[in-house]
Amino acid sequence: MKYAPFLLVLAAAAIFGTSWAAAADLYYWTDENGVRHYSNTGLPDNARHVGTIPEGASPPATVDSGRDHLDDALDSYQSGGADATRDAREAERREQRSERRDREIASERQRLQDEIRAVDNLSIGKSFTLGMKEHRAGLLKRQLALLNSDPARYFDLKRKGELDAFAASGAGETRP
Repeated sequence: MKYAPFLLVLAAAAIFGTSWAAAADLYYWTDENGVRHYSNTGLPDNARHVGTIPEGASPPATVDSGRDHLDDALDSYQSGGADATRDAREAERREQRSERRDREIASERQRLQDEIRAVDNLSIGKSFTLGMKEHRAGLLKRQLALLNSDPARYFDLKRKGELDAFAASGAGETRP
């Protein structure tokens, strides 16, 4: 309780001080870097595009004069084409990923074709019937068809361990 008068004075100062500051005009300006600033204390010497916002008014909307695009182009030129270099590196990385993916698809296609040929060359006997041979070859052919039509889905199913189940379900197969 001995701090109550102090807290009361502090609260009154905060309330009246805030309302007094809110009653002042608000100034805005753009600095040499093109950044807009707002202040209620005044303007610096290097301020450009100066304006005053009367009490209770909203700040002005920023208008795109097209100057920003010119400034961006100038910055890019002055930076020695760093943006162009970064874009070229990113394009090269995309190309490398695409080539790596193409090699992976070709390798997987070759593996499936080799496995289909191996199943076709298996001899039929007591432990390996014609039905088993046709079933296994059919699964591999459906996997190959999926790889050719939708490589991303093929590798996603393979990664999840669901490729055999997908092929066994006959999903994506067109039947007469």
